[in-house]
Amino acid sequence: KFKMEGVPTSFPCRTKQFAHQIDGVHTEFILSSFSDYLFFTITQVGKLGTLTRAEVDVSLEGGTTYSVQTLLGKRDPETELYARKFIELTSKTSKKPLLLALAIPKPTPALLKTLLQLVEANIEKGEH
Repeated sequence: KFKMEGVPTSFPCRTKQFAHQIDGVHTEFILSSFSDYLFFTITQVGKLGTLTRAEVDVSLEGGTTYSVQTLLGKRDPETELYARKFIELTSKTSKKPLLLALAIPKPTPALLKTLLQLVEANIEKGEH
């Protein structure tokens, strides 16, 4: 087991890891909260996949918009939609931008809804 000697137990990164069967497909989640970012890894293939950054922008009129940028991997509308939906979810309780590592071979609206529900059920309210 890897140990980080000298690192206090109040290390500034909190992480929750879990797995769930979704339509018969093993799906792994790692939800991490750093002091300046949220970092979510969601994979059905055991790899990080595409890395996307999402954040909340407030317009001069006071409205909310969302910025999504693919940092590594294939840029596609489904991955960016997933990132946008996750930042919408997390921005209800956190101002931190989100890094999303997503490896989902067959993204669908129903799968997105399930992933959002699972993440929402597993994030610590007010602590991310």
